Amino acid sequence: AVTALARLHTAGVPVDWPGFFTGTGARRVDLPTYPFQRARYWPEAAEPVTQGSGADAEFWAAVEREDLESLAGRLDVAPETLDAIVPALSSWRSRSRTRATVDSWRHRATWQPLTGAATGRREGTWLAVLPAGATAAPWARAVTDALGPDTALLVADTTDRTELAERLRRFAPGDDTGAPHVTRVVSLLAADPAVLPGGVPAGLPATALLLQALDDAGLTAPVWAVTSGAVATGPGDDPVDPLQAALWGLGRVA
Repeated sequence: AVTALARLHTAGVPVDWPGFFTGTGARRVDLPTYPFQRARYWPEAAEPVTQGSGADAEFWAAVEREDLESLAGRLDVAPETLDAIVPALSSWRSRSRTRATVDSWRHRATWQPLTGAATGRREGTWLAVLPAGATAAPWARAVTDALGPDTALLVADTTDRTELAERLRRFAPGDDTGAPHVTRVVSLLAADPAVLPGGVPAGLPATALLLQALDDAGLTAPVWAVTSGAVATGPGDDPVDPLQAALWGLGRVA
């Protein structure tokens, strides 16, 4: 009935809404504004590269016009020596401009290996969250070793949000249990190779649960969720692992 009235209303048929809602306690409220707020998430476009100026611009303008006389005078050579060179330069110039224009439309992500010196530059205390069981991928332990011996470890062997939050609360500022107060959190839950019914990687809901529990515990430290094989970092990489890639989708939402 409500759907029918709503369709009539949107079609322009007068509907006695106050009469319909009489006795229900309904009241008129303002529309929420947040669905209509817009924000850009892309980097601002770089200023276009200037293709020469002054004398350079005049020279290339003469090349594009294939003005052999003008160019011969500038270069102090006979015009006939430029018959084959100038058309080739003009064609190269045109291709270069097209390539520069296309490049200005693109955004490129690059990767570089993490060196030993970089791993030594860490601030504050890390909390590494590991999956339960002894089947975690070897790279998870390699990450904790790289973070150093002062790293606090937590095994997420529960699916209860309240219980996990309680365990995390002792690492939050203001706690007096004697546990280190962490300022960085690294989730290694993607190292769990298990796959849940429906093809869902176990690390996906575990990571979502961790983010919720961290918020419940008042632990606002930045979180790094480490994956392996989730994205390609170079042409020689193995095919992307869709189970690991799922964590990247969660990360963007979080």
